[in-house]
Amino acid sequence: MCSRKNPYKNLNKNGIPKNRSQETMADLDTAHNTSKNGIKQNATFMSLEDLWASDDTDNVKTEVSVEALPKFQKRVDLSEVAVLAEKEQTKFTKHPNDNGGQYFKRDKKKYVKNDNRDASKGSDAYAFDLQGKRILLLGGKSFTSQCSASIQQYNGLFDYYDAHPINTAILEAKIAKADVVLFVLEQISHQLSWDGHDLAKKHHVPFEEFRGYGTGIVFRSIKKALTDYADAHSDEITQ
Repeated sequence: MCSRKNPYKNLNKNGIPKNRSQETMADLDTAHNTSKNGIKQNATFMSLEDLWASDDTDNVKTEVSVEALPKFQKRVDLSEVAVLAEKEQTKFTKHPNDNGGQYFKRDKKKYVKNDNRDASKGSDAYAFDLQGKRILLLGGKSFTSQCSASIQQYNGLFDYYDAHPINTAILEAKIAKADVVLFVLEQISHQLSWDGHDLAKKHHVPFEEFRGYGTGIVFRSIKKALTDYADAHSDEITQ
């Protein structure tokens, strides 16, 4: 049975042979420290702030070429937050092919998506004069103040209901007086949604569901509820 020699038998804890003289070990330590300090002071591994803040600027090794400095500077200036903030949106355009059809081609230009856009911008274009109509909002507790201001701004009356448990008598009274019932799907209980739909149909009140928040979506929902109700009961209205 062959025995293998331990390659680490004659090495000390620093990985240096034990039979080396003290002078040789001192030379190795000096070379090791010099190499380590050289790496530390190499401009390619230091940030610009640490480089200029160094006290021993005379002995700093500047091994970075002039051509590499602009790219290095650019890499330092681009912080992680700035890079993450630039969300790029790729666009596709249609191009005709030889067979008379079309194919999509990715644009080489990158378009940066603006996350700071105003979501409510242009929403007033959908608003119209409510002429004193009473709008009942079911659910959407966090949306009541904004919705109330928008409806009152355009000559409407605002009403709201949301309770746990539901008082059917109060809910029916509010729906019976309303001209339009709106259901906010993000913030409404199943029971309120079910009872609200049944009572709105019972009292023949136009209703509509919507998701999201803003003046535009509210007035689009009101208009759709009135239009759908008028179309469904056109025969009754003409008579």
